[in-house]
Amino acid sequence: MVDKITVEVCVCTECIINGAMNIIDAVEGLRELEGELGAYDGMVDVNAGPCLYDKSHTGNAPVAIVNGEVLLKASQETVMAKIMELLEKNK
Repeated sequence: MVDKITVEVCVCTECIINGAMNIIDAVEGLRELEGELGAYDGMVDVNAGPCLYDKSHTGNAPVAIVNGEVLLKASQETVMAKIMELLEKNK
């Protein structure tokens, strides 16, 4: 069972150019659903920082880390799918 889901998104220049801000916006959009997520309210935190995975992740941007699992060439879809997978495991 997962108590909290932590999403970290790299915001170096390459990751921003390749969609890091879209990932952050999508995850933060979950807060707009507050009250509709029931028991899952407040379970997802998103943090941003430069070069979270590997300083030379050229070609793998954007990088996101969801509860310790590194997602290379991440997209808002892949990150949200991972979050939903973790939430489903909590049922």
